[in-house]
Amino acid sequence: MEESDATAIEKVVEDIVTTWWQDPSHADAFAWRGVNLADCFSYGLWLIVRDMVKAAWVLKRLLEEETPSALWTDVPVMDATVPPYPYMAAVGS
Repeated sequence: MEESDATAIEKVVEDIVTTWWQDPSHADAFAWRGVNLADCFSYGLWLIVRDMVKAAWVLKRLLEEETPSALWTDVPVMDATVPPYPYMAAVGS
């Protein structure tokens, strides 16, 4: 990866991590006694999102340079939702 890739990845990660809880449907989900607890999840979420974005970035670059006839993975195909991260227990979930 180039330095520009790393910079772009960090920007995407920062955008996701700093805005995910601002969705109107989550308005009161993280409020407790007038405090927004969403910040408590930022660091662990940063690590998870960074790993996911980096993996997607590498796969995208790989598939742009090669034209495989098939793509095999050891995980099920994703639906519209993101599957649980394997180490969610490690980040307090």
